[in-house]
Amino acid sequence: MEVTVVYPEGNFSLMIPGYDQNPTILHVKQRIQQLIHVEPQWQGLSFNGESLRDSIRVQDYGIEQGSVIFLIRVSLVYEALQFQVLITEQTKGIFLKDQAKNYFGLAIEEQVLFLNGQVLEDLANVGYYPNINIIVHKTYSIWILGGVGEIYECIVHPYMNVLSLKLILHHKYGIELTSIKLKKPGSNWFLTDQTTLWGAGIRANDAIHLFY
Repeated sequence: MEVTVVYPEGNFSLMIPGYDQNPTILHVKQRIQQLIHVEPQWQGLSFNGESLRDSIRVQDYGIEQGSVIFLIRVSLVYEALQFQVLITEQTKGIFLKDQAKNYFGLAIEEQVLFLNGQVLEDLANVGYYPNINIIVHKTYSIWILGGVGEIYECIVHPYMNVLSLKLILHHKYGIELTSIKLKKPGSNWFLTDQTTLWGAGIRANDAIHLFY
């Protein structure tokens, strides 16, 4: 029987054995490999919103003539650029950073990835969901100005909040957390813990005054 496979580089038709031959999803992946040269272990498939397991028979998922199967992919988005990547259940954040390095030219150590508004850690599984966007942000340095001659560099990202910045100062430079107060130059107000650096207008190489 013939099904359609939705693939980032273009949909294609795929002939798979009929029910009488008891084909499994692994058989489907092997047929896909013959067409696009992606090995089965690097393929994630979904049908009707459900991820497909290698050992399960095609008919058990209700796949039939004319069905549409999706190769699961995510979109890496950096500024105005976008790139689609195939994923599996085992895909981790560090793999996507490596892909972003190749496509966007960003070093792995200067990337932070966001999935559904949360930071995606290097060793965390991406999740087995088709057609999601992962936002790539470039980290940058800001400078914390303390007393006479005290200058602290902090590597941050736009959606880090002020409390996270205070934790960097505490863990990296040994400053007592409860005593840290931060203020932008020219401001009369201390930055509140839950304010994001982007929301506070803090950009690359900006300086912030430290009071403690």
